[in-house]
Amino acid sequence: MEILIALVGWFAYASVAIGFIKSYLTVNKIWSRKHDQNVAESISVYAAILGLISALPFFIKYLIIDQDYASALQTGIGLLVGSFFFLVGIGFWTKQKSEKRSIWQRFIRAIKKENDEATDLIKALVKPKHAERISKIFVQLALIDGRIDDAEKELLESFHKLWKLDIDITNLKSTNQTLSFMELRDSVVDYLDYAPPVEQAAEVKALLETIAKADNQVSDDEKFILDEIYNVFEDYLNGEEDLPKYEVLIAPQNQDQETMIERLIPDFTKVTDKGGVCYRVGEYYSLNYAQMICQKYRSMNIFTAIEQAN
Repeated sequence: MEILIALVGWFAYASVAIGFIKSYLTVNKIWSRKHDQNVAESISVYAAILGLISALPFFIKYLIIDQDYASALQTGIGLLVGSFFFLVGIGFWTKQKSEKRSIWQRFIRAIKKENDEATDLIKALVKPKHAERISKIFVQLALIDGRIDDAEKELLESFHKLWKLDIDITNLKSTNQTLSFMELRDSVVDYLDYAPPVEQAAEVKALLETIAKADNQVSDDEKFILDEIYNVFEDYLNGEEDLPKYEVLIAPQNQDQETMIERLIPDFTKVTDKGGVCYRVGEYYSLNYAQMICQKYRSMNIFTAIEQAN
């Protein structure tokens, strides 16, 4: 039994040594960066204070009452590390451009800044980044069949209430069908261009189906556009190289058409490796969607073709 007690004692001191090494490595990582204002502002002064307050009674108890020196030493190391992070957090080592500040002034400044940021995490959880763009996508999808029914309206309003967005969807109306499809796809591309977190983008993709099924049926228009934008999301989420892509090309048949295209649609890329001069309208994931884009330009008497891009 005495041997067991001795072993436990040695293990306790060994754990203190391990704790010291861990604390050293933690402090060492910050030490060379302690002058950096961004590093200082990334450390919560409140958390450091709470850590010190909660550890101090245990340090006194272990040292004086229990005379458990191993635990007292381990807690003492924690107090030193906590004190270091407190000093870093108040900007003790940061260089001030203005006059020198006392420790108290630095402490007050750090506390004020942390108070201003105290609800940032809650806001991020309640109102996701790019909430306005996400809302725009949801509303456009609900309007894709020309109307927002009561179930879709209730669902959209629940999002807007949660995200604290003041958007009146009662009197919203869709534009012509082709334009609505294109606007929705453009909104999805615009949202993904801002590189949202993968987890958020996956949730938005899943919610699109929820909105489409809110009225217990998925219309042909919803199926049509979801087939395209699901793959837009899939490409962003997984970088799928095997997804089919269809390239829409338009070829002016005379100088007047070429001038009109360059004037009306200056962003199109001119292509000269297709046996003549043509313009790349874009790449799409759904053949049906690509055919819709083709029809738009064919209605303007412009020669249009589709090529499979991969």
